[in-house]
Amino acid sequence: METPNLTLENVEKIEKLFPNCVKETEDEEGNKVKKIDFDLLRAELWDKASVEWLDERYRLDWPWKKRSILKANTPITKTLRPVKEDSVDWDNTQNIYIEGDNFEVLKILQESYLWKIKMIYIDPPYNTGNDFVYNDDFSEDSEEYKERTEQDVEWYKMVKNTESNGRFHSDWLSMMYERLKVARDLLSNEWCIFISIDDNELDNLRKICDEIFWENNFVGNFTVENNPKWRKNSHFLSVSSEYCVCFAKDKNQGGFIENIAKDVSSLKIDSNGNYYSPGKRVIVWESSNDVVSYESEKHFSVYYNSDNNDIKIIKEKEINECNKSLLDSWYKRYISSDWENFLENSYTQTEFINIYNNDWLLFKENSIYEKDFNLNTRIKSIITDMEYQAIRDGKEVTFKIDVKTETAWKELKKLGIPFDMSKNHLFIKLLISLFEKDWIVLDFFSGSATTAHSLLQYNAEYNKNSQFILVQLPENLDDNLKTVQGKAKTTVKNWIKLCDSLGKPHLLTEIWKERIRRAAKKIKEETNADIDYWFRVYRVDESCMKDVYYHPSEAKQENLALFTSNIKEDRTPEDLLTQVILNFWLTLDLPIEEKKIWNNKVFYVAWNSLIACFDENIDDNVIDEIAKDEPIKLVFRDACFKNDAQRINVENKVKRVSPETIIKVI
Repeated sequence: METPNLTLENVEKIEKLFPNCVKETEDEEGNKVKKIDFDLLRAELWDKASVEWLDERYRLDWPWKKRSILKANTPITKTLRPVKEDSVDWDNTQNIYIEGDNFEVLKILQESYLWKIKMIYIDPPYNTGNDFVYNDDFSEDSEEYKERTEQDVEWYKMVKNTESNGRFHSDWLSMMYERLKVARDLLSNEWCIFISIDDNELDNLRKICDEIFWENNFVGNFTVENNPKWRKNSHFLSVSSEYCVCFAKDKNQGGFIENIAKDVSSLKIDSNGNYYSPGKRVIVWESSNDVVSYESEKHFSVYYNSDNNDIKIIKEKEINECNKSLLDSWYKRYISSDWENFLENSYTQTEFINIYNNDWLLFKENSIYEKDFNLNTRIKSIITDMEYQAIRDGKEVTFKIDVKTETAWKELKKLGIPFDMSKNHLFIKLLISLFEKDWIVLDFFSGSATTAHSLLQYNAEYNKNSQFILVQLPENLDDNLKTVQGKAKTTVKNWIKLCDSLGKPHLLTEIWKERIRRAAKKIKEETNADIDYWFRVYRVDESCMKDVYYHPSEAKQENLALFTSNIKEDRTPEDLLTQVILNFWLTLDLPIEEKKIWNNKVFYVAWNSLIACFDENIDDNVIDEIAKDEPIKLVFRDACFKNDAQRINVENKVKRVSPETIIKVI
């Protein structure tokens, strides 16, 4: 399995537009490759208004930025392997937890989840000088990176990024840039990414997001008062807040729903018992459009008598033309104007009368308002703790916003998980509630798995069915114990004790998988909601396929066994199925059914979307049964067949019954 080579794809796109700018040449090994003649491409694009020739321009640069871009486009040959023993309710759940380097995971998911992720939330290292960042070597070229990531399984480590490091900011920027660049492709056009950060890299984060997501897609910068007791960590300020930067994939295609409940004290009750607040202005100054025609449906004056709640609709040609008879009868006149000319009203006369008949209007001194029955309002850019009474489903309930870090560690303490630096799950739940439909949320710096906890709580409270994909590096806690000091050392020791009590290896991911299990159990007991509480676990590993690159002259007797199978000996049928699912750009949440047909094990993914068999010497009767189900995609391993003749016969059999089936042999 190899992820897409984005550089080659971009070259092909340029070749379609400017074929004369792409030349075919040979690389060092004599292979034919295509290269761009950039001087010729500049000439093709030359226009003083559209092409920037100057080296000086406004942008954020740092050492190894170009290598970071190159790395983001470089394909890798990693895959995922299922870990059923750590999963809960594997056959039914749609939630995913992945252990591995998040950059590699993003590359692996790049095609299967292209434009499918509706929300990304990440809480990356803040680069305070004490954070651990991914050990990405930006001095290596793409070939060195490719070689290292395919061969060095010990690279799954993080290193401390101290201020004494000469590339302190550069390392952090490169780490973030390449991951965000790949993540952008996964995000659906109408949805958003949220990134928690503090002052150390806020400015740089905004700049790289401007470049990757485009600055016109900047949604806002939330200020989150997560520590109202303040931190006495400065000679100037006591820091009480962090930030959450939000960008949309395409701001023109999406938006947030109003998710903040209104205080009941600001609401009124109408004659029908409905709660409302004054809404938008209906008549006066609502429109800036002049009246084009006095016969327009949106041109009319309103006369209202508050004593008998009666209205009269009159078309008037002059702004000073009043109906004195109605005014003498205690009617008040309402018009839309700029004091000199009439303006169009917000609604047509028919719409206005309908609103009036439904008792949805409020007549004020100079304006007529429409009652606002929406009991929620839009989130503000400053998020602080608050608590008040609100209306939900016609009943008065307590509405609460809690973003304190203190609440987070208290919640973890209830779950028996030792950690006091987690994000507050109620804060992330608040962000999740900005979207209405069921969808997938991705967190590729998942840390303490707060996003999973938040999503489960949200689904249970609002009867939703959104899914999570979490990615976390399986850091070795024994190694961490040798490097951390003070309070952090105590925390790591407690994590190791917890792993021992669970009978699990000393890996950080074991702590946070257990957090999800315990949080799910607690939410289920408290709400009894009928939702998906559990998750499948996958782990990053080398490809299931062997890397056998021998020249015929080098094929010695002791190496001939390598040619009998191109699949690694330690791989199970489930491992192969997962790699095939990813190769076919299918998602990891699809239902998988294992059937015993005659003497062979056959996998059905999303019924007939993909059918696969990896047994040796497949029975011909099995082929007949599979063909009846008309699979969209059908996969075998080479060892399924005794010889090429049987393989060709099987393909012909399937095609006769199901001619549209795509057949692949690995």
